[in-house]
Amino acid sequence: MVTTDSIQPIAHLCQQFGFDAQLIRHRLSLMELGDSDSAILEEVQHLAIRPNVEQIMDGFYDFLLGFPVMQAFLGNEERLLRLKSSQQEYLNSFGIAFDTLGYFEYRLRVGVAHERIGLPMDLYLAAYRKLEELIVACIPTQRLLPRTLSEYVRPIRKIVQLDISLAIDAYNNRRNDLLSSSLEAVERERDDLHSQLMHDTLTGALSRRFILENLNKQLAQLSRQPGRHLSIALMDLDHFKTVNDNFGHLVGDKVLYEFSRVVCHRVREQDYFGRFGGEEFLLILVGIDLEEAESVLDRIREATQQQVFSYNGEDIPLTVSIGCTQAHPNEKIDDLIERADSALYQAKQIGRNRVVCH
Repeated sequence: MVTTDSIQPIAHLCQQFGFDAQLIRHRLSLMELGDSDSAILEEVQHLAIRPNVEQIMDGFYDFLLGFPVMQAFLGNEERLLRLKSSQQEYLNSFGIAFDTLGYFEYRLRVGVAHERIGLPMDLYLAAYRKLEELIVACIPTQRLLPRTLSEYVRPIRKIVQLDISLAIDAYNNRRNDLLSSSLEAVERERDDLHSQLMHDTLTGALSRRFILENLNKQLAQLSRQPGRHLSIALMDLDHFKTVNDNFGHLVGDKVLYEFSRVVCHRVREQDYFGRFGGEEFLLILVGIDLEEAESVLDRIREATQQQVFSYNGEDIPLTVSIGCTQAHPNEKIDDLIERADSALYQAKQIGRNRVVCH
């Protein structure tokens, strides 16, 4: 009967791996472990394990130390003594109350501990095989009547297989969790890197590379669907050099950031806004013709002029000149940008703080 009252507070690994009463019964059924095995394993404790626990442990660690690779895991003499103490606890509970959550929890904890130190799985399995051999060797054959030796060996073998299965469950689950965490970390780093490449670090607008990539995609789509509209605008902050000269580049950087916020709050989700270079920005207006674009851009121009940019209580006047044009199917990106740049130049020439559409 699976009991939970006394061990529920410590059975967090059972809960994590889904070992409830039903699953415990299923696992015991797979190992063919039952009440008759429980009685025999009690006898094994009294006949073989507890009278010979030091002998079993010495033989177990002598076997492990025979492998050079194991010496790195077993460590120094002090650590070896701690491991032997844990091993004695394991042996004293070997096969006792194997149908409880407490038994399953302890064996799962063993698997987690072995994965944590990186114990190789092949040596892991060899260690369990050796442990079974040492326990069987300690059974006093002259005191077995009325049982035969095989009647003791079978339950020992079953419980070793149960312990191996639980330890490997925990070992693999922890390894998979760590692998998943590593993959998630790699994905987060990749996403962060992609975001850094995609966005201008100063203003938060799209980087020049990504705004041009998006423009190429929109032009390709326009060529496939000639009835669509696509407009672009080049924006340049007027007399921005004066801001840097009078207030310093840190204040100038802050002004660029604030201007970017002004624009982003006035365009739609399907539009694209990026930093083209210095104080110049590129806006892609998807599905908008030249007349509609001019209306949107003029609102941005007015909002920029009305925005209060200040430093140490001193207002910083700021305006923006904008050149806008509409894209044509099969048009080259350089020709489109050159036309927008020409419109921007015209806006600068005729007084700044205005929108000119080519």
